[in-house]
Amino acid sequence: MDFLRKEHSHIDEASAESQQLKYVRTVIKYIQLKFSEQITVENIADICGLNRSYLSRLFHDATGYTIKGYLQIYRMQIAQKMLRESDLSISYIGNAVGYVDIFTFSKAFKKHTGCTPSSYREKVTSHKQAEQLP
Repeated sequence: MDFLRKEHSHIDEASAESQQLKYVRTVIKYIQLKFSEQITVENIADICGLNRSYLSRLFHDATGYTIKGYLQIYRMQIAQKMLRESDLSISYIGNAVGYVDIFTFSKAFKKHTGCTPSSYREKVTSHKQAEQLP
């Protein structure tokens, strides 16, 4: 009987862990789909039907990031890609990744990369040009 109880307890734990990972995947998918919008941890928790604090703890335990931190990193990765691969204005890119204010975007970008969006673009452009030289 003890063996059966232990076995069921293991299955229950695995099932709970599986459900927790589904929530984490839901958060990641939501961020990937809605990163350009003004979203909050509260919005995401409501969509998952969970308490904000509980969802935040699940996400941090699974990823090592806060939800807000993950959102910001994701936005910065998209911004870097847009700066490398397009001639779109920095203001447009900032808005496209969810920042309504160019100054807030520039400050966040500099904190993330160590340089401003314009200097990042200049470095990438000059590096590409140097690679194309014979």
